[in-house]
Amino acid sequence: MRVFRRSRADDGTRRSGVVSFVVSGAVATIALALIGVAVIQRTGRSEAIRDAKELSRFAGEGIVAPVLDDGVLEGRPAALAELDRVVRRHVLKGSIVRVKIWSPAGRIVYSDSPELIGKTYPLGEDEAKILKQGGVAAEVSDLSRPENRLDRHWNKLLEVY
Repeated sequence: MRVFRRSRADDGTRRSGVVSFVVSGAVATIALALIGVAVIQRTGRSEAIRDAKELSRFAGEGIVAPVLDDGVLEGRPAALAELDRVVRRHVLKGSIVRVKIWSPAGRIVYSDSPELIGKTYPLGEDEAKILKQGGVAAEVSDLSRPENRLDRHWNKLLEVY
């Protein structure tokens, strides 16, 4: 009768191979999970931005534009009051927390925060381009900018022009 026995060296090699397999499998699984999370976050962010743009375009063109006239641009109290009524009743709902209407010169001609009306702040290139050419653009708000001082309690906002 012959008896075959493994040597202890074979046990170490086999154990080392199993450990290596388990570690590499765990690393691959973690890497795939991290990639998946990043893709889901990017997709979610893109969809949120797209939805914000659509909602803002609808609110701007369908609700605000019909009551936006020279009286608002000239600062007439009756025109500003009518615009404010419309904004508060139909726009400031859900995810929209602030409305500012800017002139191409960077002057806020209307805001739901009256203390901002008449203040002038420099417009960035993208904002000036949107005001002149039309369209919709969105970016994360820089809440440290002076024109956003009343919005800092939100911690993070998306601006849509």
